[in-house]
Amino acid sequence: MFKTLLTELGESHASRLSYSKATLEIMVPLMEHEVTKVLISDLVKILLKKLDIEF
Repeated sequence: MFKTLLTELGESHASRLSYSKATLEIMVPLMEHEVTKVLISDLVKILLKKLDIEF
């Protein structure tokens, strides 16, 4: 059932699922974490561009 759930959700879902010892854990990132993730990503991209490093 867990594998079916993963297949149904596909790769694009933001939630993280884990299953261990008959327990399903679903974690959904808070919007504040997503904003931080995007900010860090943008900073790294700017740095790589400035240093002329391909990415």
